[in-house]
Amino acid sequence: MAQSFGKRPNDYLNLPSTSEMINAITRKNGIAQNQVVSTIRGGNNSGTWMSEDVAIEFARWLSPAFTLWANDRIWSYGIDEPNTSTFSPATEQKSYKRIVISRT
Repeated sequence: MAQSFGKRPNDYLNLPSTSEMINAITRKNGIAQNQVVSTIRGGNNSGTWMSEDVAIEFARWLSPAFTLWANDRIWSYGIDEPNTSTFSPATEQKSYKRIVISRT
């Protein structure tokens, strides 16, 4: 995936903002870092695997066009409507699926 954009997953994974995202996910959900991002070499499941949230941020890093598309989807959820929910990072939990973003 990254190769077609002339980028490498390791470059994204080494960014301070990526580390902050991974740490936030692990703290919020009480899970290990290798449940958020892992690299498997060899075998049928080789590649770099990321949780959905990290994979989306990775795609944003790869492509400004994807970033704009994703932003449009967010804005389409009725920003002009009154806010009927309250966001609390401490209580917002999610179960994670991992997505392969690079085959080795």
